[in-house]
Amino acid sequence: MFGVKSVKIPDPDNPQKKIDDYWGPSSKMLNDLGPDKFKQALIDFDKDNIPESIIKQIDPICDQDDFTPEAIAKVSVACEAMCMWSQAMRTYYYVAKEVEPKRIKLAAATEKLAEATASREAAEAKLKVPLAPTPAPAPAPHAYPSPPPLTPTPHRHPSPCPGGQREGGSAGGGAAGGGGQDGTTRGAGGAAP
Repeated sequence: MFGVKSVKIPDPDNPQKKIDDYWGPSSKMLNDLGPDKFKQALIDFDKDNIPESIIKQIDPICDQDDFTPEAIAKVSVACEAMCMWSQAMRTYYYVAKEVEPKRIKLAAATEKLAEATASREAAEAKLKVPLAPTPAPAPAPHAYPSPPPLTPTPHRHPSPCPGGQREGGSAGGGAAGGGGQDGTTRGAGGAAP
């Protein structure tokens, strides 16, 4: 994971063949750093920029049946922690590789959203600028002409005959001894002679 280069050693199963050995160079690196600096190197490891070449080198090792934290713990507790860390960094690499295109799309969409929001806010600001007042519209003409105003006119009702007086008779006629229907005058008693 740290890019330590291997050395070629004879294959124990086939002495005529050479294999890559990382144990010697890795042990030297651990001794040179010391436990505190090595622990800090693990903490500061740039997991977002693991080279693909490193992943290709550790893939065959991580896929081995005996490279599991449970199997390594039987040999060394310190190596168990290193096995867990290596497996975790490898898993992170593949997850990040799958998620990265989505991150790029999200960043592009976020940028477009920011531009659209700025454009909308600018349009809203323009709408808030006070405009010149528009004149009130003229009232619409009536469909029918207004009727002329009403004026009082004298009424001619037939008036009743006051006191029973009729046309052609004298005032004070009737039961009080006034004139009769034919216009003759009667005596004071009001009775006929």
